[in-house]
Amino acid sequence: MKNSKRVATAVSVDLSKMMAEYDRMLDCQLRYDPAYLEELIEIRGEKLGQWSVTIPQPECAACGGTAVQVECPECATAPRDDCPLCDGRGRFWTCHTCEEEGL
Repeated sequence: MKNSKRVATAVSVDLSKMMAEYDRMLDCQLRYDPAYLEELIEIRGEKLGQWSVTIPQPECAACGGTAVQVECPECATAPRDDCPLCDGRGRFWTCHTCEEEGL
């Protein structure tokens, strides 16, 4: 009898649900939550050891720094469709680096 090792393989990894929700988060329809995104990744088959998933943090288009999603101070009491900051979504993306440098 040969000494053989069984190699575990993943049948498929489905990122479609995660990417759909990530797109909604980028559009500020949802609050950015990387833990929620990680839960949406579907793995069928046998897992290959420990899976390590890094959810992408959005980057600033102007400087390439880290963008953060913040609650809109203008819409804190009542969301407005004509809000100049968030377009009525209640949150928007900003970059602390650009704010500090005045870009």
